[in-house]
Amino acid sequence: MVLDWSYALLGASEQRVMGELALRVAGCAVEDAEKAVLPHSESASESESEPEDTADPLLVLGQLVDKSLVFTVRTADGTRFQMLETVREYALAKLEAEGNLPPAQDRFIAWSLGFVRQGHKGMPSPEQAYWSRRVAEESANLRVASELMTRTGRVTDALRLESTLGYFWYILGREEEGIDRLTRTLNAYDTAVRTSSGDRQPTPEEEWALSYVFVWLAWLNHVSGRHDMALKYEKRYGDTWRCASNPDLSVVGPVWEALHARLAAEEGWEARFAAADAGIVGTEFGWDRVALQYAWSTYCLHAGDADAAREHALIGVEVSKAIDDPITLSVCLTACGDAEESIGGREAARELWSEASDVLRSMGARSRWAYRALRLAFLDAGEGLIDSADVRLSEVEKVASELVSYDLRAAVANLRGVVLAGQDRFDEAETVFREVWSSPTSPRNRKAVAGLALAACVPPSCPESPASPGSPGSPGSPEGADLRGILVEVGRLTDLLVEPLTRNALGSLLADITERRQAAPTRRHPLHERLSGSPSVLAAFC
Repeated sequence: MVLDWSYALLGASEQRVMGELALRVAGCAVEDAEKAVLPHSESASESESEPEDTADPLLVLGQLVDKSLVFTVRTADGTRFQMLETVREYALAKLEAEGNLPPAQDRFIAWSLGFVRQGHKGMPSPEQAYWSRRVAEESANLRVASELMTRTGRVTDALRLESTLGYFWYILGREEEGIDRLTRTLNAYDTAVRTSSGDRQPTPEEEWALSYVFVWLAWLNHVSGRHDMALKYEKRYGDTWRCASNPDLSVVGPVWEALHARLAAEEGWEARFAAADAGIVGTEFGWDRVALQYAWSTYCLHAGDADAAREHALIGVEVSKAIDDPITLSVCLTACGDAEESIGGREAARELWSEASDVLRSMGARSRWAYRALRLAFLDAGEGLIDSADVRLSEVEKVASELVSYDLRAAVANLRGVVLAGQDRFDEAETVFREVWSSPTSPRNRKAVAGLALAACVPPSCPESPASPGSPGSPGSPEGADLRGILVEVGRLTDLLVEPLTRNALGSLLADITERRQAAPTRRHPLHERLSGSPSVLAAFC
């Protein structure tokens, strides 16, 4: 084979580099080359029989590029070294055949754990955008490392790695990937625990990692519209931290239980929020305190206390600035805007959401930016600024398509239908709403909104003539029966919703649309008319 001949002509350092690089399906960044592609004596896994390689890694990689065994790729943050898949598979096979695979795997795992630790430390800082890009570039390598840990019985290491990545998946808008990876790792960990012999007790570090796996599974499922799954993981989180020996979990444990209060809309949590904040204020866990204040703000908004919601969101803004975390800053600014909008302060809300949007755009956090853009499009549609809403929605549609976000795709489609109805393009609006309504990937709340919108923009009888049995849209017609069935299903879906803001918004729209259908059975109702005078329906759309 040509590769056999080429490989035989390589020096020892070149063969070593090829073997180490073969483990990396996404290649290697220049800045990682020295640590990643040549073994060094300081590695904990280094055996006495494997001497330190003192060759310059970049020089060796350059030689491999010259020999067409490695190629370079330019990225936003520099250059990466990669191999063609056939070359990578060959080098991996040689690594295994020569007995060098296990120590190389150990070094690869050590690199991955060190990389995510370093990235996690860099997240609450002005380098947040840089680390988000770096994790995105290395995500395939980190997935391979996690799978390798699981396959070789190092499930606790896999748990540590994946629990640290939760914040990245949220920032990058890759919730589905995060949920999948966290779930796979948790399942492997649960299996290992069930099959372990003896009364095994988790280490404090393991308890911390397990707790944050539950935290991120709860949150990522929540923002993806799977509130029931979120609550299931919140239950396991509570069971875990209460039994933990890790003293830090006694500080942050009550903080993340506030998320449960927010998701389940439980009553009587004011004292527990206050106790959680008293326990964490002044500690090193500033980021977790921001999460608490945000949850507290939303909880107050659920209860109809806009002043308290604003107060806690502003505390979150202050702490976010203190820890220098742009993402949490934008989240708390958004919560401030939500509080203002809930009492009719639409201009104040627009300013706050615009500021949050600017922060997220500068960070490159496209998914998180898109949800702020939806809020602004909601205001535009309600104020009759159809062209402005249309421009925003076109941008968000592109993001939803590129990220394959089912929730974002359905949310932007619903508002797109509102804009079309506001232009009297009812047939097009109906098509959009029916797509959301019939899609198996539409989250429950998005589907309910689409059903309500259909009832608003499809007339219950023909405007040209009085309704009669069998006429299109009349009670006895297929169209009328269809709409009645849709409204019944909307009511059922609304009853199943967990979040009170969304449930109340949908209930308000359902009552309003039902009343309008009865009062003006031949009229189509552009939803933007309804949005302009009712801040309570924001949660249903955004």
